[in-house]
This record gives sequence, structure tokens and C-alpha cells, in this order.
Amino acid sequence: SSINQSTWGNCFMNRMESAMLNSKRRRCQQLQRSALAIKTLHCNQQNARHDTRIRITLELLVQLRDNVNNYLLCSHLAMRGMESQDASFSACIPSSFVFDLSELKRRGSLLDEKIDRCLKTNAILLDSCIDSGQDSLAHLSSSELAFLTSEEIARENISFVAGLTVRPKDFPHARLLGDIVTKLHETETNFQFQSQLLFEQLCTCQTSTYSLDNFAYGFTPYESFLALTAAGSFSDHVTGMKRTQKCSAVFGSSIGWLVFYVVLTLEVVCKGYEIIPMMVEMCNSVKEQHNLMLSEFHCQDMLLADLTGIGLIFLASQCWDDTLTEKTFQKLSAELEGGCLVVDYTDKLKSQSETFILRTDVAAPVSWNRQNRLF
Repeated sequence: SSINQSTWGNCFMNRMESAMLNSKRRRCQQLQRSALAIKTLHCNQQNARHDTRIRITLELLVQLRDNVNNYLLCSHLAMRGMESQDASFSACIPSSFVFDLSELKRRGSLLDEKIDRCLKTNAILLDSCIDSGQDSLAHLSSSELAFLTSEEIARENISFVAGLTVRPKDFPHARLLGDIVTKLHETETNFQFQSQLLFEQLCTCQTSTYSLDNFAYGFTPYESFLALTAAGSFSDHVTGMKRTQKCSAVFGSSIGWLVFYVVLTLEVVCKGYEIIPMMVEMCNSVKEQHNLMLSEFHCQDMLLADLTGIGLIFLASQCWDDTLTEKTFQKLSAELEGGCLVVDYTDKLKSQSETFILRTDVAAPVSWNRQNRLF
């Protein structure tokens, strides 16, 4: 009797939404594993059928993503009491989206049928091409084992950071970092966070020149960050930064992962630049809660950032399109001081060999790719 009807309704809706997302997540994983298996097979046996099956499987993944995004947006509009026809944001909504839940459910059912047929056809293809005695079968098994969902990597991340608390001399801020890592992982899996994030991403696409793909979300485990700091002369570079009072920066700071890692590990000032307002608000909330004065968060286009005094910069560039990547490289070339260390999630800076020199690359698993490397 102490819980009002609105609160009860929200709790019930969140449980339903969570069940829906878990179901879609399983379908996504099935399609990803199936595409990965055919791709691995294709590397061993060139075949036009394999190309066709991979294309069809990936097209279904795109449709599944759009279906989930449509549901997320419907939920966000409902929670905020908005009408989909409101001129203030209707322009940012994809024309293929619908706001009739029965129609959305019907589309979801049709998509499930397509996915079932696709998975069955893919399985028949694999069975017809692989004999149990072939080496490629072992390759398929190892590829599937290498595939970890972001949820599994998140659990690993929380466990790894928690284990560092027994080494206070090496990691004096491990307990605080553990609290923050747990908080961030709880936030990223929250349905309301996901639905609001999609809405703000779509709105930002309308008010900027950036496509939706540039705003893809992911996180870097702390263990991968530590692998980077142990590589080459990274430690000596940071020591030099402290001596000369240089700062660090993150282009595409998201909900603060890299900024908090830097502040609590390297103990240098780190400035995060992020264009999505809700992410910056969350970062500043965590900063104030834990009094992390070495961290700064700016709701600003990174191409307008002041790079004066920056000695280390991270580029969360994995999903940036070519136009954004090129503009970023031009800015770095023109504004960074000599000797600045740049950490990139792709090796595209190698094309700027007149300005940048590749020092090392490090194996660094991330939420979207177990085989990722940092450069």
C-alpha cells in the first residue's frame, strides 16, 4: 500500500523490458556465433555460398538491432510522456520505426521466424561442409570459445578489480576503483539508461554532422588498461608528464571508464570529452560522489577541445567513420605538442607516418572484441 501505482507500473514494465532484452540478446549471440562459424569455414574453404550466408546473417543482425532500438525508443517516449509526433524530436527518429506496440510485436515475431530459418540453414551448410576429422572443425570450436559476451567480460572486470584490493601497495585505490567499476557496469545494463542513451544519440545526430555509428557504446576492462601501462616506455612517459605537469585526455569518454582508470592509476589530470549530455552528467555525478578532483568532464565536441599541455591522449575510435577519423588526425597533427603519446583503438594513425610513430601495440580485450589490440 506504500507503493503508488506509477512506481508499481514502472517496476513491472522494467521486468518485462529486461526479459525482452535478454531474449533479443540471446538471438543476437546465436546470429553472431553462426556468422563467426561460417566466416572461419570460409577462410579454409573459399565458397560463394559462404559469402551469401554471412551477408544474410549480418542483415538479420541489423534488423534485430533496429527492432531493439525501436522498442527502447518507444519505452523512453512512454516514460517521459512524449508524443512521437512532437516536432522537437520527430526529425531524429528513423522513418522505419513504429510506435504501435502491437505492430512492433508483430515485426518481432516475423523477425524471430527469419532468424530461426537462417540458423537452421547455416547449420545445414556447416554440417555439409565439415567432416568430424577435418582441422577446420577444431578451428570453429576454438573460435566459438573465444567469443565472449560483454556481460561475461563485465563480470570478469568486476572480479579482477576486486582481486586487487589485497595488493594495497601496488593498487592503493583498488577499493574505490572497484566501487566505481561496479557502479558503471550496473548503469550500462539498466534499461532506462539504454533507452535514454539511444534517444540522446539520435538527437545528437540531428544537431551534429555525426552518424549514429560514431556513438556505439563499449567499455575497456581494467586488465587491458594495465597491459597498456606496462608496455614499452609508458611508465617513463607518465613520470615525465608528472614532472612537467602535463595532463591527459580522452576523446569519446563515454561514462568515464578510461578517465577514472587514468586518475586512480596514473594519478594525473585527465580530461574527458563527450558529446552525449547524459553521459557527462553521470561522470560528473561519480566524480563529485568520490571527490575525484583530477578528473574533468566536458560536454563538448572533441574537435573543439583545447589540447594545450596534453601529454597523453586516448582515442575511443573503434567505430568512428572515416570523416571523423580524418578530422581528428588533422587536429592532433596541428595542435598536439611534440612527444605526446597517443593511444588508439585502431592502427589508422600509421597512415600519418610523417607526424606519428608507432611505438608498440598491445593485446587488449574489450567488450566488443576479445582479440582487440591497442596502438
